[in-house]
Amino acid sequence: MKDHWKLFGGAMLALLALTSIVAALMPTGFMKGLVVGGFLVAGPAALWSWIVQVTGTAPTMMGDVAEQWTAGELRKLRSRGWHLVNHFVLAKDDMDHVVVGPSHAMVLETKWSATPWDTPYGQEKLRQAIAQAKANARTFGLWHPIKSRRMSVEPIVVLWGGGTSTWPAERQLQNLGEATVVTGRGLPTWVNSIDAGPADHQQADEIWRALEAQIARRDPLDDLEHPLPPSLAEVATRIFVGCLFALAGLLGSGEILRVTNSAWITVGAASLSLVPAMILTRAPRARHAAYGWMAGAGLPALALAVAEVVYQLG
Repeated sequence: MKDHWKLFGGAMLALLALTSIVAALMPTGFMKGLVVGGFLVAGPAALWSWIVQVTGTAPTMMGDVAEQWTAGELRKLRSRGWHLVNHFVLAKDDMDHVVVGPSHAMVLETKWSATPWDTPYGQEKLRQAIAQAKANARTFGLWHPIKSRRMSVEPIVVLWGGGTSTWPAERQLQNLGEATVVTGRGLPTWVNSIDAGPADHQQADEIWRALEAQIARRDPLDDLEHPLPPSLAEVATRIFVGCLFALAGLLGSGEILRVTNSAWITVGAASLSLVPAMILTRAPRARHAAYGWMAGAGLPALALAVAEVVYQLG
C-alpha cells in the first residue's frame, strides 16, 4: 500500500472530481444526491477491488486462507499426542507448520495456486515448494532440541487449488522421494492415517517446552522486523473514511460559496479548515480522515483561487 500511495491517491481524487462534475450536471437535488450516494458506495468498493488486483494481494490472501485450512486439519492430531505450531521461526523465513509427535516431527509447507499444478509453471512452483520444505526440515532437524534427541524430521508439501480437487485418488497423496506431497482434498485422509509410532510422550513434551521458549523469544523480534501489513478490510476502511471526508470538504466549500457568493471568502474558510486537518495528520486514527478533508476542501479551494485570479487578470 505504501509503495502505491500516489497511484491510489490520484485514483481517489480522479473519482472525486468525476463525481463532482457529474453531480453538478444533474438537474435536481435528488439526482445530485443519487450520484453522491453512488460515489460513497461504489467508489471505495471499486478502489478496494483495484487494490487487490494492482498489488497482487489476491494470491497472498488465498495463500493465507490455504494455510488456515491446513492448520485446521492438523489440529486434529493434538488429540493423539501431537503438538502443532504455525509460523514457527528459527531462521530468516518462517515454517508454515511444525508438527511434533512422540516419535518424529514433520515440517509442512502450504502452497496455493490459481494456475493448474500440471502446467510447466505449476510444476516449477511445486519443485520450489519441495526444495523449501526440505530446507526447512533440515533447519528444524539441526535445531538442538531435535538434533540432540536424534528425532527424524519429514518434509511435507500441502497443495491447494490448481485443479487438485479433480485429481484421481492416487494423486491426492504422493511420496516423491524428496518429500511427501498431499493435496487439500486428500489432507483429512492423510491426517487420519498418521501413526504416532513408538510412544515417547515425555520426549514430545520436552520438545514442546523448547518450542514454546523459542516462540517467546522470536515472536517479539519477528513483529519488529516484519510488522504485519494492514488487512484489506483496514485498507478499505481507510479509503472509505478518506473519501467520505473528502466529499464533506467539497460539499462544505460549495455551501460556503453558495451562501456568500464570494470566491475569496470560500478560499479563506477552506484554507483555515486545513490548519486543524494538517495537525490531525499526526494522529494515526484521524490521519486518513484529515487527508481526505485536505483533498476535498484544499484542492477545490486552490482551483477556485486560480480561476478567480485568471478571471480578474482577464
